[in-house]
Amino acid sequence: MKLKLIRYTTGVVLIKNLEDRYGSRDNLKTLIKKDPENFLYHLDWETWQHHQENPRALVEESETIFLRNQQIGLHHLNLLKVIKKEKPNSIDNLSSILNQDPEEVKKQVQILAQEGLLKLVPGPDGDEIPLVDFKKIEIEI
Repeated sequence: MKLKLIRYTTGVVLIKNLEDRYGSRDNLKTLIKKDPENFLYHLDWETWQHHQENPRALVEESETIFLRNQQIGLHHLNLLKVIKKEKPNSIDNLSSILNQDPEEVKKQVQILAQEGLLKLVPGPDGDEIPLVDFKKIEIEI
């Protein structure tokens, strides 16, 4: 099954991502001079220019994933919704919110992470924090 994950961000965030990738606009300009045929460099340059002028503009980004696990169901989608809304600071915290067994919640979270539907980021206490960073999912059957 093909899913399109859609998130919304601003020009400020896009510029930060470009700075992380290239370091500076000058570095990107140097790369364009070295490889003028690289369309992606030119596209990133235009994006950087546009959002430099419109930093607060809302931008829709999408990512397409293909589910390998055909067992993803409505309960998994509800779990994503709870994570998005409640922003738990650990899997144990999520299991408390859900009032469910922590081991079962951890198993479901790991399935979702393996499928690319959520991210597990390291927390300050060494716990993994489940993170849903998209706004909506479009399903293609």
